[in-house]
Amino acid sequence: MSVNRNPAARKKCSSCHSRVSNVSESNRCKGCACDQLRDLKVNSRVNIFLKSGREFNNVRFLSLNNEDCCAYFLDGSRTLVVNCKDIEAILLPV
Repeated sequence: MSVNRNPAARKKCSSCHSRVSNVSESNRCKGCACDQLRDLKVNSRVNIFLKSGREFNNVRFLSLNNEDCCAYFLDGSRTLVVNCKDIEAILLPV
């Protein structure tokens, strides 16, 4: 990997980064599903239904990354990564 030593490029990159960093977490990942995942306890078992029609049953919630809206679930021994903005519905535990 090459390192860009151009000061102008670094300045542009750092201003882009600060602009992204100034966006509040709640504005980055909008929507009902994202809001519900923020409050969900780790290891909660849920069913998720994606806008594409795909569904995942009895997966364990691991985390939500507010930077990129990736929600992490454990599906058996595999990690499932879903953009929370692509989740249409969540069947929450009682």
